[in-house]
Amino acid sequence: MKKLITLLFLLSCATAGAQRTTVTGRIYCTRDNAPLAGVAVSDGEQVVLSDARGNYKLTGRLRDSLVFVSVPSGYKAPAEGVVPQFFARVSGKNPTADFALERLPDGTKWRVVVCNDIHLANRPEKGDIAQFRAGFAADMQRLEPLPGTETCIVALGDMTTDKWWYKNRFGLPEYLREMERIGLPVFHCMGNHDHDIRGGATDRSRAGAYRQLFGPTDYSFNLSGTHWVVTDNIDSYGPLDKNGEADYRQIREKFTPGQLEWLKRDLATVSKNTPVVFCTHAPLHRYTGIDALKEGCGREIVRLLSRFREVLILTGHTHLNYNVQITPRMLEHNNISTSGSAWETAGVCGINLTRDGTPAGYLQCDIADGRISWHYVPCGGDQLTGQFRTYDLNRIPAEYGGEAGSNAVLLNIFNWDPAWKVSVRENGREIPVKRIWTTDPLYSKAAIGSPLMRAPSLRPIRSAHIFRAQAATPDAPIEIEVTDRFGNRFRERMERPKELGEVKSYR
Repeated sequence: MKKLITLLFLLSCATAGAQRTTVTGRIYCTRDNAPLAGVAVSDGEQVVLSDARGNYKLTGRLRDSLVFVSVPSGYKAPAEGVVPQFFARVSGKNPTADFALERLPDGTKWRVVVCNDIHLANRPEKGDIAQFRAGFAADMQRLEPLPGTETCIVALGDMTTDKWWYKNRFGLPEYLREMERIGLPVFHCMGNHDHDIRGGATDRSRAGAYRQLFGPTDYSFNLSGTHWVVTDNIDSYGPLDKNGEADYRQIREKFTPGQLEWLKRDLATVSKNTPVVFCTHAPLHRYTGIDALKEGCGREIVRLLSRFREVLILTGHTHLNYNVQITPRMLEHNNISTSGSAWETAGVCGINLTRDGTPAGYLQCDIADGRISWHYVPCGGDQLTGQFRTYDLNRIPAEYGGEAGSNAVLLNIFNWDPAWKVSVRENGREIPVKRIWTTDPLYSKAAIGSPLMRAPSLRPIRSAHIFRAQAATPDAPIEIEVTDRFGNRFRERMERPKELGEVKSYR
């Protein structure tokens, strides 16, 4: 009898979990109420298309009580504050959700600013809020309007630092108020530090606060002939402690079978000739040597994306800046952090650097008619001159990577990828240039002997975007020209001898 009762209970639970709800609604243009046909609508599991009248019917589990549209090219969703309202919360027996989208002028281009790892926590001793406002936020407020161009931000996770939500009363709502000072619409991605540590014992429940503010953790949208996918590859796991809190360090980088099924259905609505931009927090690949890579959780993602003619994968998490050419048509860009290695780095270096020597910054993507280009921008810096840093190894102490008497120079080309070209001349003569696996001397000077060395995550790290050029003399000027994959050229006349930059001393 007891076994029978148990079996019936399990069957009832399974039935409840399998209960499906049908959502109906209409997708239309705000300008003239015209229906929008062929627009993808999803609950994060199923994907359907609106019919000729703009109507859709979606039957699914609706476990997050959310439905969303994949906003088509030529349109944008209205924003509530800075959060685009491409999603709707539904409940009840026969819920409805209509979506009104704003039509953009024909030929509208997009400027997309990609940032990540902001880690706002309102810690004055670290200088996070002050630096964020003076750097990234000020840059966004200074962006000049471009004729025929819309601007938005994509935040790739770690907007906050979860362990400070309750200790410091600074969480996602407070972060959002900082972004509202900027005023640009922001598409968000879940990071490992954006979970509510008091949100329960599962990853899904800990993401509840995120969903309440930003909507679904997996979704897509379209910008000027390109398809963007945002998905959550962070699994927060582990038991709660005696205080009912999760350990923020217990995370796994993974995609669930359900996410992959949704992604298959989403991508099935997209032509193979459409460029795809895939956004997630943790990188799919990591450098372990100059040409050595460690594959992460993205093998199935790469397989699903491989049919498209052009794929750009955007990730964060590492607080580094590097590019991986996965296939001739697929590039992963692990984006530089907005906070540098950490906000306190600026107090040591004088400027906020990451462990590979790249200044804190962001990526700007420019999109028009199915074409996409991008470039790195240092926070508060000049994007034309701030693409690389040069070193005279004769004038650098050995402990920071110098080589007295070598006459060699070092180039740290922050956003280098295999399509870039590097030219170095001495007295009008081209000199050999070799990519090497080493640390950045300026960051090494800042870290060695400073509080940064106390934390493994803040120590100097070897980088795959540093180059060594062998000069013949110790004092002749060096002419440097680097050209990115889009033909943009950046130059420097390096006068030698050149001293290593100033760094605040802790000795």
